[in-house]
Amino acid sequence: MNTTQQTIKNNIPQNSEQKFVLSQVLREPMRRQSDPKYIRAVAEDIVRWAKTPDALTLESFYAQLQVNDNTVENWCKKYKFLADAVQQAKMIIGVRREEGLIRGKYSRYVASTLHHYLKRCKESAEWHAELKRRDFKREEREKITWVIETVPDSDLVPPKPKE
Repeated sequence: MNTTQQTIKNNIPQNSEQKFVLSQVLREPMRRQSDPKYIRAVAEDIVRWAKTPDALTLESFYAQLQVNDNTVENWCKKYKFLADAVQQAKMIIGVRREEGLIRGKYSRYVASTLHHYLKRCKESAEWHAELKRRDFKREEREKITWVIETVPDSDLVPPKPKE
């Protein structure tokens, strides 16, 4: 386990009974997207939330905020500190999902979506996709046509009876 994974593991609450609660700022209905305090609270809470054992998708957190992923993407473009927090949360969740896969805790579906959370998994998926694309193009170029000639009758092989 590398040092990043160890640091993340040390920061994950060990008590699975511990439930995540949004910051007070995020629970106030009138504070929203235009308030920098709100965005800063989102950044702090997303990392804190990602460290809880039940955090497996960012969409779960967005649902608690009652916002969609496009909204968070727009915030990330405007606020670098939020983009950094989302990346950190992705890494924390990605490590948890990967370790869960290794231990047989999660299904193959989780494996198929791991590239959304870990950069090296994304790079690997892109590399495999490129290899498949190249193979497909090569197969299209190298079509082979087989011609089977008829074999003449011989005394050693009698003709096939007609049905």
